[in-house]
Amino acid sequence: MKQQQLGENGPKVSALGLGCMGMTGFYGKADESLAINVVQRAYEEGVTFFDTADMYGNGANELLLGKAVKKFRNKIVLATKCAIEFDGTTLKIHNSPEYILNTCDHFEIFISRWVWLSTKQKLSPHYLKSSKGSC
Repeated sequence: MKQQQLGENGPKVSALGLGCMGMTGFYGKADESLAINVVQRAYEEGVTFFDTADMYGNGANELLLGKAVKKFRNKIVLATKCAIEFDGTTLKIHNSPEYILNTCDHFEIFISRWVWLSTKQKLSPHYLKSSKGSC
């Protein structure tokens, strides 16, 4: 699988990534066993970039992905998106620095979907590194 670098200094990942949104019922009934098999097969085929979000199943997607990649976690890059909660019918914005900092454990890349200008400085890479060690 072709590899590419993210940005100027980012990690190298597979040119093809796997978005995991539909694996925890976002589009209907989900099959956890099948989803885990899909993630593991994608890795066997060379995929090293996996994308999720805390709003997919209210964290269930991230937990599923954690189970699926356990044996090869240190060989892949995980990206997550945060700041929006979805309960199946309603979207809620949770974009405080504290909330976002609590969502970025165990991910190399995280993306805030919504940032108020008043919190933008608190979400700078410098602030995040000094607050959490790394995200």
